[in-house]
Order: sequence, then structure tokens, then C-alpha cells
Amino acid sequence: MRAQVLTAFEGPAGFELCEVAAPEVSGADEVRIRVEACGVCHRDITYARGKFGGGHLPTVMGHEGAGVVLEVGPAVRDLAPGDRVLHLQFPYCGSCERCREGRPQLCAAVRGAIGEVRAGSYAEQVVLPRHLLVRVPEGLGAPAAAVTACTLGTAYHALRLYGFEPAGRTVVVNGAGGGVGIHAVQVARALGARVVAITGSEAKVEAIRVAGAEEVLVAPGGRYRLAVSRATGRRGADLVLDVVGAPTLQESMLSVARGGRVVVVGNPQGGSCDFNPALLILRGELQLYGSLAVSPEEVERVLSMVANGTLTPVIDRVVPLEDLPREMERMEARQTLGRVVVAPQVEA
Repeated sequence: MRAQVLTAFEGPAGFELCEVAAPEVSGADEVRIRVEACGVCHRDITYARGKFGGGHLPTVMGHEGAGVVLEVGPAVRDLAPGDRVLHLQFPYCGSCERCREGRPQLCAAVRGAIGEVRAGSYAEQVVLPRHLLVRVPEGLGAPAAAVTACTLGTAYHALRLYGFEPAGRTVVVNGAGGGVGIHAVQVARALGARVVAITGSEAKVEAIRVAGAEEVLVAPGGRYRLAVSRATGRRGADLVLDVVGAPTLQESMLSVARGGRVVVVGNPQGGSCDFNPALLILRGELQLYGSLAVSPEEVERVLSMVANGTLTPVIDRVVPLEDLPREMERMEARQTLGRVVVAPQVEA
């Protein structure tokens, strides 16, 4: 089969379109899938630049896949060839205490995303355990299904983290024109929040507003705390969803109300940052969280919201597998809105 293989930690240039052996079902609980679509996440670019401080080569990346079941292992009773599924981002074990509690994000077996620790979906086929798969509702196209878990699902999980109720609250989303950001605007609005969005691009303002932002602040230098203060009557946000990470973390911490929370869901540039720990105290017991990924149950809730039209995946474009490196370059240059999707069955 054809696959985009990361052969060197050189970012987009490190990918090569190759002929590789098709994966085989070797475990009783495994499922072989014909990949119809795979979303392109900035995490993959960060990994491909070697910024995770490790990793192995060569590898087939891609943790946002959706497609059609081709074959199932003997222990899989509830899926059959022809069923349509999407897969989650992280290969949790499915059997430990945390997984049984419905909190697979805390599974100790997770050491990286699909595509980093096992072959992913930048390929014509992928094999994964049944517990990492979720059925796709009738009528939902493969590109939209593919990106649902990592965009809408990630946002949903982060916004509801540890019992937070967005309804009636002010939620700030930075990086709001990107793949997770513009979907987070939608989810926050659907959950009843007043949404203030931050973007570095004037060209993306209208699309972000259409997604549900009450106010869109353009901050190309990543400095927005004063604008957020003005937009909230000097009170600050109840929650800042930080999609950007290291470059903006302190700015986000200075943008919340007393007792508010900052939830970090992304760090696309990699690296670390400095901030004054006193902020956690002096900002009125500020809460700082990291949010990893969505659970299967949450994905099903989000898929139902997509199916009934409450949420709409934002697809920048759908391209053939050959175009993956070029589209990653566009993402790094911030020329995309929402998610780019590669479709292995689409001809160049």
C-alpha cells in the first residue's frame, strides 16, 4: 500500500510517499480499516521536527483517521466489514483501572499518539484495536468524521474538564483560526458560553465570528490580556482555552478572572516557557490544567451534535496523500483555516 512515511526529523520535508507492506490483523481484538480520510494535526509537524525529544524512525504518522472496516479479529463481535469508523488519537490500553473508569486520558500505557508509537492513518490502511474505534453516524462524510475526535472532541473534553460548566461563563480561545481553535469556539458557544476569540490573522476574523465568537480580538504578537480585560469589563475570563501553548501561557494566565482557569490543549511550537508561579496565588487561586484528549463516550456525544447540525467540522481542504508535506508547510505558515484532510483514495 501507499503511505506517507516520516524518515527524518526535518518537519514536512521529512515525509516520503512510499510503498510499504499493508498491515495485517494479528491480535484477536484488532480491526483492519481502509482509510478514507485523515486530518492533519499540528502535533504531527511538531513531532516531525524532533521537538518531542525522542521518537523512532521510520514511522507512518496520522492520528485522525476514519474509514471502512475491511477485516476484524476473532474477538471483535460488534463490527463487521463495511462498517464505518473513526479512531481516537491515543492508543490507551482499554483494561487498566483508569480506562475502566472511563478516563483513558490517564492510562499509564499512553506514551504518544497513534502514528508515534504505532502506525497511523497517513496510509491506505491501518490496523488498530477495537476499543480505539467509534462508529460513524449515517450521513457523516469521512473528512468530517476523521477530524471530529481531535478538534471538536478535544475542545469538548477541555471545556468540561473536572466539572466546569461553560453555560453563562466567558470563555477565551486563543489560536482561534487553527484546527482546534475554531472548533473550540463552536463547542464553547454550543455549550452556552460567551466566547471571546483571539487570532493573529485579520483574514480569519469573519470565519471565527461565524463559528460563534461574540468578539474576535486580533493579536498578531500574541499579546491580548489588555484586550481581554476590556472585553470583559476588567473582570477577566472564567476560562482561557490555550491552544498555542508556550508562547502565550503567561498571557493567558493574566487574562483570567480571580479563581478562573487556564486549560492548555496544545503546544504546536514545542519548547518551554517561563512564568511566575506567584500568579497561581495572586490571581485569586488561579487553576492551571492540561487537557490531553477526548474519551470514546465524549466522541459519541460530539458526533451526535455534528449529526444534528449543532456542530460543523471546519475543513480547509481535502487533498491526496501526495500533498501532505505541502499542506503541512501551509499550516506552519498559518495559511489554513480549520483542518486540512488527506484522502488516500483521492488521486493527485
